[in-house]
Amino acid sequence: ISALSRKRARTTATTATTAPSTPLSALFGAVSGEIEVCQNKHCRKQGSAETLQLFHDFAASTSDRSARRCSVSECGCIGDCGKGPNVRSGWAVAGKGPAKEWNGVVRPATAAAIMAIDLELDVPDAIVEAYELHLEAADLLKSRSFSQSEAKSSAALDAMGAAAPEFPSVEATIRIGRSEARAALNDHAGAVEDAQAACALDAGRARSWWALRDANVATGDVAAALDTLYSAVEHVPSLRNMAQADAAALCSLEQEAPPPQCRVF
Repeated sequence: ISALSRKRARTTATTATTAPSTPLSALFGAVSGEIEVCQNKHCRKQGSAETLQLFHDFAASTSDRSARRCSVSECGCIGDCGKGPNVRSGWAVAGKGPAKEWNGVVRPATAAAIMAIDLELDVPDAIVEAYELHLEAADLLKSRSFSQSEAKSSAALDAMGAAAPEFPSVEATIRIGRSEARAALNDHAGAVEDAQAACALDAGRARSWWALRDANVATGDVAAALDTLYSAVEHVPSLRNMAQADAAALCSLEQEAPPPQCRVF
C-alpha cells in the first residue's frame, strides 16, 4: 500500500483476507503478533532492509504491551516480486487470525497503520513524524548534503517529544544518522556524543557500535576505538571476528606505542 497517514492506509489497503469484526485482542488475548519483512533480492533492491529496521524500531517500545505482543523478523520471498518491500503480518496462533500481506511498505505512516490494523498496537503520531524526518535526513546524507542532514536529524529528535522514552530504538536510529552527518562535517565531538547515546539506547545493535568506533577513529583516539570494539563484542557476540580483525588493523597503526587495549584482542 501507499499511504501518508494511518487514516488513508485504513481506507486504501488491500489484503488477502478480511479482518474479523471482533477485536483480535478479544479473540486471542495476550498472544504475540508477528511481522515478517521479505529480504529476498527483489525486495532488498526496493529498500526492505530499511523497512525491517523501521518495524524493529516501532515494535521495540518500552511498553510491556508492545514488547509482549509483537515480534519482527525477516523472511524469504512471499510473492508479488517487484511490488516490495513486501510484509506479512498476523497473530502467532496456529490456524487462527488472518495472515495479511502488504506491498510497497516504505513510509513510517504505512508501517504504523499495519501495526494498528493488524496488531492493535499504536505508534504515536510524534514518532511517525520523527521517523519521516529521519528518512529525509538519510536521503540528504546520501546526497552529501551533510549540514541539511544534521539539521533534519535534529528536527527528528525534537519531534519525538514526550514519546521519546518509550521508543529508544527510534531515537538510536536517528542519532546514528546524525552521528554520521556530524562526522562528515568534522564535528567529531558531536559524532562521538550521538554514537555513545545510540549505544546506550540500543546496545544490541551492531551499527551503533560501528558508528562510535568510526567517530573514535576520526578523533585519532585509537584506545577509545579499541574500547568500543571490546564493548561491541560484549553486547553483540556475533561481531567478534570482525572486531578482532579491525582491532588488529588499528593496533598495527600504533606499533611504536600500542595502547594496552591491543592486548585484549
